[in-house]
Amino acid sequence: VVGRNMAISMRTTQARAGQSPWLLLLLLTLASSTPAASAPASIPPALALTRNAVGASAGTGITALESLECGPGPTALNASTPNVLIIGDAISSGPSSTPTDPTGGYGGNVATILGGPFAQFYTKSLAGGLATVQHLGSADTGSVQAAACIPTWLGGLRWDLVVVNVGLVDCTGVPLDVDQYQENVMKVMRAAWAAGGNAIFVATTPTSNSTPGVNHTCIKHANTAANSVVEQILNGGSPHISFLDLYAGVTAFCGSNYSSCPIQLDATPSFATAWTAPWPVSASGVPLQSMPRPSGQQFTALLVAQAIQRAVPVAKIQPPVNTSVDPPPRHAPTSLLGDGETSGGSPCGLPPAPLNTSIPNMLIIGDSVSDSGSGYGPLVRQLLEQVPSIPGVYGHVDPHYAGPLAIVQHNGGWAPAPGSNEQASSSANGVKCIAEWLGNPANFKWDVISVNFGIHDCWSPQFVNATAYRANLETIYAAITQQLTPTGKMVWTSTTPIAADCKAQVPHATDCYNVPPACVVAYNTIAGEVFGGKPNVVFNDVYNAVNLVCGRNFSTCALQHHNDVHPSGPGRQFLAVELAATVAPILGDAWRK
Repeated sequence: VVGRNMAISMRTTQARAGQSPWLLLLLLTLASSTPAASAPASIPPALALTRNAVGASAGTGITALESLECGPGPTALNASTPNVLIIGDAISSGPSSTPTDPTGGYGGNVATILGGPFAQFYTKSLAGGLATVQHLGSADTGSVQAAACIPTWLGGLRWDLVVVNVGLVDCTGVPLDVDQYQENVMKVMRAAWAAGGNAIFVATTPTSNSTPGVNHTCIKHANTAANSVVEQILNGGSPHISFLDLYAGVTAFCGSNYSSCPIQLDATPSFATAWTAPWPVSASGVPLQSMPRPSGQQFTALLVAQAIQRAVPVAKIQPPVNTSVDPPPRHAPTSLLGDGETSGGSPCGLPPAPLNTSIPNMLIIGDSVSDSGSGYGPLVRQLLEQVPSIPGVYGHVDPHYAGPLAIVQHNGGWAPAPGSNEQASSSANGVKCIAEWLGNPANFKWDVISVNFGIHDCWSPQFVNATAYRANLETIYAAITQQLTPTGKMVWTSTTPIAADCKAQVPHATDCYNVPPACVVAYNTIAGEVFGGKPNVVFNDVYNAVNLVCGRNFSTCALQHHNDVHPSGPGRQFLAVELAATVAPILGDAWRK
């Protein structure tokens, strides 16, 4: 998963051994090395969409171009962040407006996930967001309306990324005219690409086989047709255009040919919301959904947010790299031990809290890049436990209210609990503490355990040689395997890259704590060899995800604190989204059991 500008393709790609099927379909394949923020060269001639070519759009009764209502265009762009426009139907629209409203989609959640502001570790200030997101289109938006309204919706503005999904309306009520659908999508995607040089088409999501009025085979055909359009544009010399297979992501969670799925409303194509009980009931008073119900809007938003954050230009993320350096006196640790520790108690920290009996359980094992002080761990907790798009919900963990996908713990307990110690340190320390972190085998079986060791193993005060590092990972894996549920997975999270010319301005910690970038590369390779091919291991390759955005051998990047190994505020959220989006689809087995 390397390179700066990628196409997210349905084509069969050689996956890293051990990756799950949905990850195979979501693999990024190299499209070009031209910077995503560059202006498009020449635009291939767009296919004409005339009145005679329009035809009917299912669910709207549209028969002529003039009858289409586009509504208002976009608002002004945000000069401080990348700007993203999502165009789509009910599946991508904003959050539901009432507890019984099934029309809300992932758009509002994506806007909140990426919007910021995000807390900086060193400056203790707020940094800008990863992107400002707008949404246009309605529940009745199909390819016909999108093709007619795309000039209005783009608004003549220069977008950093345009994300498009149309297909559900085209497959509702009437047979799909594949040729016409392809022509409409071609016009939309060429216009989207021309508006900024970067566009993603998001596949239409599947529905249960009990959903009336939707042609399930049609959805598959529409996705195939849309992917074909993306490939045609790629082959025509427009490199920054891609296909996100959200159909595969939902199928990974729900299974194939499902009759019901926890993240999707029963007998509708829409996804479960984060609203509180009571859920809608039938005429006889029977709840239409069982509880607790994970938020399908948050689930789909995580996968879309991951694709967006990998595609937007990092140079527009605020604050600029140079201003992320703190003025003296700098708040920073003088060692890699970080702020995730509290004094007292066991050197391994607290044992895990009792597991939740109705919601999947996840454990994060990592160092200061994942702890509460400087890392992404608390943000993963927010993303998976809480749904941030509904006003008043963010900050609650009532399963009937927040729609959590999983309950998240960190090794050693979340700081600042007395006796907590989130610092996993080196793999040698991991061998010593793994039993305490996992809990009593009789009571603790985890659905997901995310693991990272590497940067401390490369740090001179705790250095672990390559042979011992490999052996330690094998020992840790053996212990984890014994404490996964029957369908549980270990997620290996790679060590993030270090700036090529990093020279930290922290006393006694010059040159980024003297951690050689080459050692990080070598130890990531060893971990890949250890865990590759293991069926219960999924890879969260944040090393390559960061390099994808920052560029290989970067010297400065808005995702990382200047002259330091720790992520910036936006970087913490970036890493959190990467992990949450990796974990979310593999939770399906736990929810369906």
